[in-house]
Amino acid sequence: MSHPSRGLAGELPECKGLIHDLRMADAHFARLLERYEQVSHDIENSENGVAPQGEDAEHKLKSLRVHLKDDLMRIIEAHRKDNGCCGQCGHAAHGHH
Repeated sequence: MSHPSRGLAGELPECKGLIHDLRMADAHFARLLERYEQVSHDIENSENGVAPQGEDAEHKLKSLRVHLKDDLMRIIEAHRKDNGCCGQCGHAAHGHH
């Protein structure tokens, strides 16, 4: 059984501010994040019996979620690198080194 949906910011609290900023500023990131959150919600509903899926369908959703998270993390890491962020606070370039 999965944990209640917290979204990517809930999974990565140290990146909460950065995720918010990217969602507002980057349409591609926002679309990926929206899809990630929907897929996570669908998986949660399937696992909890709210909207059961077949085992194969649930496996495909979980695989898709992994790929979406990888894509989102690449954008987050690129933003951190491009902005000199240390990655500790969730915001770019605060000088925490």
